Amino acid sequence: MASKLSVTSHRADILGLRYVYPVISRRAGGLSIGVNFNTNNTCNWRCVYCQVQNLTVGVAPALDFALLEQELHSVLADVLQSDFYDRFEVAPDKRVIKDIAIAGNGEPTSLAEFPDAIAKIAEVATQQKRVSRQ
Repeated sequence: MASKLSVTSHRADILGLRYVYPVISRRAGGLSIGVNFNTNNTCNWRCVYCQVQNLTVGVAPALDFALLEQELHSVLADVLQSDFYDRFEVAPDKRVIKDIAIAGNGEPTSLAEFPDAIAKIAEVATQQKRVSRQ
């Protein structure tokens, strides 16, 4: 049995993936697909409100675009075409993808390939939207 997704459980490792993870967002009011570029817990900022533990100064590592694409396709397909919401015990009123959020363990814009990564995410989301309509 999978773990329950809730507004208090934002485990980035819940699916065992490197970049992509699902969370129930209080602000968005539904499912948010998180994408973490800072898998090395580094950041070039010192935000007083930061909650990332063991954060070090630095930038995001190089992005594995093929892996990001595969993970995002997989998670979106799981949510849109399988029993994802039941497996993760998502409340009926939260069973909608509200956004794909660039978040995670550090400042995502420190990724050197940031514009390309955003374009890849948009491409995958558009492809999955087409598939789910068929």
